[in-house]
Amino acid sequence: MLLSRSALAATALSCALAAPAAAAPTAVFDTCPPEAEGARCGHVDVPFDRADPSAGTIAIAFEQYLHTDPGAAESAIIINFGGPGVSTIALRDLARGWREVRDRFDLLLIDSRGTGRSGLVNCPDYQSGNGPSLIALGATCARQLGASAVRYSSADIAKDYDAVRAALGYELVDFAGTSYGGVNANAYASRFGRHLRSVVLDGGVEPAMDPFARGYVGVQKMLDRLRAICARSRNCGRSPREAAGAVGRVLDRLRRAPLRGTALDAHGGSHELDLAPGDLLVHVVDNVEGFGLTQGEFPAAADALERGDAKPLLRLAAEGDFPIPGDSGDVNFYSQAANSATYCLDNPWPWAASAPLALRKLQWAAAVAATPDAPFAPFRAEEVMFSLYGMSDFCLPWPGTGTQLAVEPGARFTKAPTLILDGEFDANVGRAEVVAARFPNATLVHFEGLNHTPGGWSQCARDLRDRFLRTLTIGDATCADSATFDNPAVTAFPRRASESPAATAGPGNRGDLRLARVAADATIDAFKRGILNRFSGGDGTAPGLRGGSVHADGDEHWTATLDGIRWTDDVAVSGTLRWSFDGGPFEADLRVDGPGRNDGTLHLAGGFLIHGAPRSIAITGTLTGRRVVASVPSN
Repeated sequence: MLLSRSALAATALSCALAAPAAAAPTAVFDTCPPEAEGARCGHVDVPFDRADPSAGTIAIAFEQYLHTDPGAAESAIIINFGGPGVSTIALRDLARGWREVRDRFDLLLIDSRGTGRSGLVNCPDYQSGNGPSLIALGATCARQLGASAVRYSSADIAKDYDAVRAALGYELVDFAGTSYGGVNANAYASRFGRHLRSVVLDGGVEPAMDPFARGYVGVQKMLDRLRAICARSRNCGRSPREAAGAVGRVLDRLRRAPLRGTALDAHGGSHELDLAPGDLLVHVVDNVEGFGLTQGEFPAAADALERGDAKPLLRLAAEGDFPIPGDSGDVNFYSQAANSATYCLDNPWPWAASAPLALRKLQWAAAVAATPDAPFAPFRAEEVMFSLYGMSDFCLPWPGTGTQLAVEPGARFTKAPTLILDGEFDANVGRAEVVAARFPNATLVHFEGLNHTPGGWSQCARDLRDRFLRTLTIGDATCADSATFDNPAVTAFPRRASESPAATAGPGNRGDLRLARVAADATIDAFKRGILNRFSGGDGTAPGLRGGSVHADGDEHWTATLDGIRWTDDVAVSGTLRWSFDGGPFEADLRVDGPGRNDGTLHLAGGFLIHGAPRSIAITGTLTGRRVVASVPSN
């Protein structure tokens, strides 16, 4: 669906931009690293504390990629890929996705202060998670940074960006903010709107949002996601209301006692789990890794739990599990210290900025206790706000919290044309409609079925973005109304083949329809886990739900080998599978070792995952010498 608040002001901004003037003296050009092929690299020295000249300067690093056509550039596109705490320059490979506009536009990558090559801040223990709690690690980091801990807000970052713009001689720029880069774009647009030709927000986070509103808006979007998946998936077999209601049923169980157990993730790693309500939110309901392939499994996993089978839900928890505190990886790519130093200053908090930590904790607890549960239902306010989703543990120990909001109340925003790309299933950005309302010339495009940052997943989103940058209009946006991917749900998690739903019989079928369904479900589930493994850095080898393994290889075109995969305890499935991301056929040749002598061979052919591919999988072959002609939904 397309929302447009007003016609884009293309005519007002159609004047040709002059080529960048010779760099001002404050731009210093440096030697580029080998990986920055074709770039001009440099830095601009800016005041570290603009209210205190004696504090010295900080070098803000940039990489500038000049347009390829002869003549003057249309403008420079400042790209910020998000964070906070992420080095934009380190993500330079993502800029290849902007090649369609490189003919007329320069690209400008700037490391925000505190990240990458712009005065990187590093608290080693905070970065590695080497401590008892996030609060303790954050407090130590803040003490390590001292007075400088409050000098990394998005307000300061916006001023740094404008200094780089001016030093490179651009009168107007386009600001493209992805995820938290949308906060930086808002900070810039509310302070330097006169220098903007346009703004693009791709899954842009709502700036300066009350943490309680962020919490309950996120919860309701997660529930909407479950409802929509079941409404669109034939495999779900439940109404949208029943699908969302599964969350409440599991919560009732967890409130009586946490769910404890061991499960394997998609890498085969073993997790000792102690699942409480807050963990359910953070590690299960909000886990959308791997194209959201596992989102539609939750209602069936909840039913299995009520039957005494915790394995499906524990597996979901293991796949979304991560240690808290945990290792944040290479600080040159992502700085946990810079994340807190920006996020905690940018947003409001219900404690006094000058209060000591002990008092802040009391004020936070009082604010949570005074918050009604209804907006968070079926969760309780405390279950959300005391979880990692509430983000308070990062900011409770940080000085100056909420004193330098990314967008000040009553700020006036640029009138430059603005495009906002919003994923229907995105539970992490706040309210796209609220953000759009702040920009006088905003167009908001909702993308059906997508999670965070549509531009990273949808060719439609990239095409609209590129067209907008070229023309300051988007034209026909109906492509956003068709989902890029299906979200295949699961009907049930049977323990034995006799408990499985049956496949749908075709003409001439004489085979066991439940066993045929188990073989198909085992194959789909195994392939999903192989994809999850590969897209989270593994080699494609993943365990089956109840035994066996799969090895998936591919990029655009995939093959997978199943070795004794067990979807139920009494059936093992082996064989090979072929599939491609271009919507090509999903085909598998399987050997089925069923209960007793109920064995055989099956061939699967159909579609999978790609929206518009066949919505069913045909099953042919023999089981116990009997002909099988059947089908199952692929979504």
